[in-house]
Amino acid sequence: HHRMLLDRLALVADGAIDRLMVLMPPGSAKSTYASLVFPAWWLARHPQSSVIAASHTAELADHFGRGLRNLVAEDAATLGYGLAGDNRAAHRFRTSSGGEYFATGINGAVTGRRADLVLIDDPIKSHAEADSELARNHLWEWYRAELTSRLKPRGRIVLVMTRWHEDDLAGRLLAGGDDWHTLRLPALAEADDPLGRPPGTALWPQWEDETALARK
Repeated sequence: HHRMLLDRLALVADGAIDRLMVLMPPGSAKSTYASLVFPAWWLARHPQSSVIAASHTAELADHFGRGLRNLVAEDAATLGYGLAGDNRAAHRFRTSSGGEYFATGINGAVTGRRADLVLIDDPIKSHAEADSELARNHLWEWYRAELTSRLKPRGRIVLVMTRWHEDDLAGRLLAGGDDWHTLRLPALAEADDPLGRPPGTALWPQWEDETALARK
């Protein structure tokens, strides 16, 4: 499932997909690849582009930003670029090749910024928030009115999340008719699994097998 995710992200970077929705359970390493590895690679492929990354809180956004910043600093020789010397904050930094990265919590200010790539990872904080119609509406309006208005022409969006509610952000986007490429891999396989798993098979048994998932 890691390779399948990386393949889809590569299609986003190449421009074959401009809207990617990744729906996987907690603990599947989706954030490791989508919010750490992918933006580092994206900025190598698109050196002068701008990335806006959004998560449910500023604290989580800073966590992803700090991890990405450290990855770029440690692997500059491999990536072909490093960090610019004048701006190296966890949530906001520039690269030596002219790229920009900005991380924010949901409802954070993005006015004045533009993005070639928008990454949304874990936009919902809790089950209680997912159950709140007010919170769902608030997220939806922020996504539509503020975040996507920052997207440059031909810009791309990657949404990474675990489904909490049928009317969550993913549900509304899927119902809205926009052309989203969806990679949906549940913790336990269902019929017609994209990976070819038999029904009931765990997504990542080396990490958490069927017995461990059943105990949860």
